[in-house]
Amino acid sequence: MSRITSIKNHQLSDIKFSVLINFQVELRLFDVAGAEVETLINKSYKPGNYNVDWNAAYYASGVYFYRIKAFDFKSAQKLNLLK
Repeated sequence: MSRITSIKNHQLSDIKFSVLINFQVELRLFDVAGAEVETLINKSYKPGNYNVDWNAAYYASGVYFYRIKAFDFKSAQKLNLLK
């Protein structure tokens, strides 16, 4: 359902995901210690493909994780931020 496709520059990451039926989608970002640093989305989506840009300009270099949830689907992916 989701994956990071690219880091466009040192400040912006493009996260793509697909929704098959109407669902509430939640996308949250966590630091390496597991503390939530930002909620990127938390709303209903209709079926389709979507992009979410994460502006990392105000975050330090390091390891982050994003977690996407929709109904009973859950996925977490690692994101390395290098500035």
